[in-house]
Amino acid sequence: MPQIIKDSLPLMEVVSGSKEKAARNHGIPLFKGKLFCHKGSIDQNLDKYGRPIFEFVNENTVVIGGAVLALEKLFYGNDTATTDIGFMPQTLNAQFNINSSIQYSDSETRIALFGCGIGGSDLEWGSVSDPDFKMYSLGNPIANGTSMSTGGTWIPFRVSNSATISPDETGNVPTNYFFRMPIALSSGQNRGYAWYLKEISNTPVVPIKCLWQDTLDPSDDGTEITGSTLTDSQKQRTDLIECFGECMLTITEDDFREYFVAAGNLTNARFNQIGLFTGVKKEITSTYYDYVGVRLFSVVNFNNVSVQEPSTNVYLYRIYSAV
Repeated sequence: MPQIIKDSLPLMEVVSGSKEKAARNHGIPLFKGKLFCHKGSIDQNLDKYGRPIFEFVNENTVVIGGAVLALEKLFYGNDTATTDIGFMPQTLNAQFNINSSIQYSDSETRIALFGCGIGGSDLEWGSVSDPDFKMYSLGNPIANGTSMSTGGTWIPFRVSNSATISPDETGNVPTNYFFRMPIALSSGQNRGYAWYLKEISNTPVVPIKCLWQDTLDPSDDGTEITGSTLTDSQKQRTDLIECFGECMLTITEDDFREYFVAAGNLTNARFNQIGLFTGVKKEITSTYYDYVGVRLFSVVNFNNVSVQEPSTNVYLYRIYSAV
């Protein structure tokens, strides 16, 4: 009888300290994420070294689509696994007018987008829930043709009464919003559009970093490892190493508030959930680009962040593979 060797790739859970130690001892890679928030624009609220101050928010859950995607990259390269689990269902793609027959290469698929929801916590402070590993979206978006006020938990970044977003204060039309859905702005009347996903600010080049854990304060970043190989002296070091990809997510003053204003619920304007999405940007029509092959990769829930007043928040979403 052949021996069965089982390796553990705990993509879907926040691992405990004992699991981390055991995994390191056996050379098992771990994947987990941490979300940090910077209040205001990136050039505000700096430390004494001129660096933006980020505060820890919460750890994430890699959901089933993200777990399958990571295994595909490890075992299949440019091909897709035998399972389609974790993809947006065709009924949801149809609401977003995404043609599922559009061809794309799996090698192009990457974490490129993020979305937000209000399903991560109740209105009461401290009532944060755990994400469901079986999630494939951030809940139901506003259904096609229904009133804005009857929306689900997946909230749009922007809404407009036309197929393009209104220009910003400089006169430029934003081009970093995607997953556009036709909606009814009120009581089945006044047709408009909503955009549910936004491109990561530092896409397509998300930096992958390796740092020594050599600081006195564990919340501080350690010394970054540069170069393609470790020197002999570095190999003798006993400090641990952490490796992660770092996504920058920018939520501006215009995000979400249009939705809550149109829904007549600005008093409860908030978000408490961020999800990372993978996909490939393709030409949908001759004048419109959107993402296809979209999958929810991971979700982090946290206490409510109010957007009743215009504000800008910058988030760092780190996906760790060594801890």
